[in-house]
Amino acid sequence: MEERLLGSEEKDINDLKGRILVENKKIWKVGFPAMLARVTQFGMFVVTQAFIGHVGKLQLAGYALIQIITIRFANGILLGMSSATETLCGQAFGARQYHMMGVAVGAGRQSMVACINISSYYIVGVPIGLILGYVAHLQTKGIWIG
Repeated sequence: MEERLLGSEEKDINDLKGRILVENKKIWKVGFPAMLARVTQFGMFVVTQAFIGHVGKLQLAGYALIQIITIRFANGILLGMSSATETLCGQAFGARQYHMMGVAVGAGRQSMVACINISSYYIVGVPIGLILGYVAHLQTKGIWIG
C-alpha cells in the first residue's frame, strides 16, 4: 500500500466518472479487509454452532448462552469504543485539527485495556467461580464471588 489515502489528490481528475472510480477504489481498500474479517468471524460461529448442534441439545443451548453473553457483550464494548473514536477523529479531521486525531486515537487505545480486562475476567474469574461454586460447594455464592 504505497499510495496514501489522504493527500493523494495531486492528479486532478476532471470527469465525475474518474473521481468516483478513484474514491471507490480507496473505499474498497479500507472496507474490504474489515468486511472479510466480519464475514469469516460470523462463519466461524455458525460452523461451531452447527457442529455443537450435532452433539446434543444441552450442549447447543449452553454454547448459545455463552455466545450471547461473551461475544455480544465484549463486541458491544469494543464496538462502542471504536465508534466513539471514529466520531472524534472525523470531527478533528473536519475541523482541520489533525493533531487532535492522534489524541483521539491514543484515547481509543482504552479499548485494548477493556479487552484485557474482559478477557482476564473470563480466563481467571470464571474458573475461580466454578471452583468455588462446585468444588468448594458454595453453590451460587461461589460463582458470584468468582
